[in-house]
Amino acid sequence: NHETMRFARLLLKLGKKNGDKNGKTHLNLSQEELARMLATDRPSVSALLGRFKREGLIDYKRQQITIDESKLLQFLLQ
Repeated sequence: NHETMRFARLLLKLGKKNGDKNGKTHLNLSQEELARMLATDRPSVSALLGRFKREGLIDYKRQQITIDESKLLQFLLQ
């Protein structure tokens, strides 16, 4: 859906600014901050984080998001 793709693109964009050489990005953002960036609510962001974590695209623990950029890019290209 549109919100899922917007979220994936936002994470990739943030990853390009903050990523390391291994294709992993570590972000320190709250669900509220992500919701503001997406112009949505926190429960929606929480659901997206849970889905992306289950699919192995990110790891998320207490405002610490680790993004696997290659997996996230593959997800976007599906």
